[in-house]
Formats: sequence, structure tokens, C-alpha cells
Amino acid sequence: VYYRGDKESNWRSLASKIKTNSIIFDTENIADGSYVLKIVAYDSLDNPAGRAQSGERLSAPFFVDNTPPSIRDFKVAVQPDGKLRVSFRAEDNTTRIERVVLTLDSGDSMLLAPVDSLLDTAREEFSLELDKPNKGEHTVNVQAWDRFFNRTTAQKSVSTK
Repeated sequence: VYYRGDKESNWRSLASKIKTNSIIFDTENIADGSYVLKIVAYDSLDNPAGRAQSGERLSAPFFVDNTPPSIRDFKVAVQPDGKLRVSFRAEDNTTRIERVVLTLDSGDSMLLAPVDSLLDTAREEFSLELDKPNKGEHTVNVQAWDRFFNRTTAQKSVSTK
């Protein structure tokens, strides 16, 4: 079994002399991107010398994404009425943003929708207002997942009077 980047020409060996019909391809140590597998099969163990044959097949391209999204321009501001204004951008280098949640002071998670109401790109803007919390310090925690469930977390603390 061999693999290579979709745009590369050199094959790298993944496994050889396999006698089972499955292997595990641990993709954590390869760069994000599109890849192709090449399977080469030989029947030399079951045929006499000179009669053995081989064949090969290529897989459809598949995508590897090990890098979590990032949270950018994360702001939490106390409004004049005491409510909290939260804004940020979730970005991923390779795949779309799949899910974003917010918690205030380790409370229940709130599933968030982006400003355009649709999680459909690798860059999504978020802006929301939270009800006025009690006086004191408060922590806003944001988590974002990409299409391959890589997750990132960011948090900000503010004090209210």
C-alpha cells in the first residue's frame, strides 16, 4: 500500500507484505491536504514462479485535516445596559467550520449561528449579545470545530458592575 499527495508524483510506502484485507492509516503525522492511495496486489504466494501476476488500483482522492480552526478578533465588551457583546471570527485553513458553541461562566453550552445564519465556509463571523450577568468577573468560552472535528477553544474574562 502506497500513498502520495494528490499533486505529488512520488509514492511513499505505507505497508507491505500484508496478508489481511485491512490496515490502519494513522494520518496524524502527515500534513493537511488531499491524498491518494495505491494498492498493489500480488498472487505470488498462491502461484508457481512465472505464473504469478500483480495488479494495482488507485483510490479516489481523500482529505486529511489535523489542524484545528482558530478563533480571531475575539472581543467581549460590557454594554452601557450591562449586557455583554461578544464578537469573533472562526477560521480553518482547509475545511469549513462545522460547529461553534459558547459558554458563560461554565454554564450550559449555547450553539451559535454565524452572522449570515449558515455554517458553510472556512471563515465565519459571529456577533451576539448576552443577557446582563450578575456583578463580578465573568468568563466567556468559545469552542469551534471544523468538518473533521478538530477543535479549538478561546476564552475572555470581563468584570461587570
